[in-house]
Amino acid sequence: MSDRIAEAAKKLAKKSGGRDPYKAADALGIHILNYDLGSLKGMYSVIKRSRFIIINASMPKSVRRIVCAHELGHDALHRDAAADAIITDKVLFGLTARREYEANIFAAHFLLDEDEVVEYIDEGMTADQIAAAMRTDVNLVSIIVEALSTAGRRYNYIDRKANFLK
Repeated sequence: MSDRIAEAAKKLAKKSGGRDPYKAADALGIHILNYDLGSLKGMYSVIKRSRFIIINASMPKSVRRIVCAHELGHDALHRDAAADAIITDKVLFGLTARREYEANIFAAHFLLDEDEVVEYIDEGMTADQIAAAMRTDVNLVSIIVEALSTAGRRYNYIDRKANFLK
């Protein structure tokens, strides 16, 4: 499962010419809207064959970027489900819902270059240091390290923070 999701994310990054989720959404014809959504981080919906990502405008820019990539994951993986109901995200990196976890895997592989993560690991950096160097969240680094570990590399798993973005 994770390999399929990672490949879809890498394919989108290549197709859109980089790891900018806003440019990728534009290339896919997805409309991005920014509103104050209260406790809601973001949502994804398909309305009359038009695709929408709605992002909470009150969050910091760095978080909005992660939310956008996460919602791109819903577009790539769960578009059929979004045609029947809006997919809403109150908490990112909650590990209970399968769709949310898959969207997180997609976001991690879309936003982060695995080779760069490996370079930082080889330099002896901790997960928090890697996240700081890559200007991202440690939970995304954790997802990449887990994928590398299951692919046969011997890296220690990093516990994700379940309360991320609460």
